[in-house]
This record gives sequence, structure tokens and C-alpha cells, in this order.
Amino acid sequence: MRVMIQNATTEAYYSGLGWTKNIESALQFDSTVKADAYCYENHISDALIVVKFKDESGDIKFTSGAGSSLMSSRSR
Repeated sequence: MRVMIQNATTEAYYSGLGWTKNIESALQFDSTVKADAYCYENHISDALIVVKFKDESGDIKFTSGAGSSLMSSRSR
């Protein structure tokens, strides 16, 4: 399982230095809580927390932020 930050508008991933379309360059987190906290601490807005599974059973995406209740998933 991989946890990353994705820009909700451009769908680029956060690399730690900026945004990239290259998923291999994306900054990875140990948990969704750590990714969400990173967004808060670094003032990253318009972000999604993305969970990708190795078995390709489907991605889970949800908006970053304490007030967020939007959750979506997409199966392949």
C-alpha cells in the first residue's frame, strides 16, 4: 500500500519539492494521518490523500483537512 498527496485539480502528485505527474517521484507516507498532517503543516490546499494498493483492488481518495467528509474510491 502506498499513501501519497495528490492535487485535486491537476491530479499531479506531491514530490516534497513540488508537483509531478510521475507517480514514482511522489512523496510517500506511512499513513493517511501523517499525509493529512503534512498537508496541514505545509499549507498544502486543494489536496487529496491517495491510497494505492499493490494488488490494484482500487484506489481510495479523500480530501485533506479536519472537516473533510468526502471520500471516494475507484476500482480498476
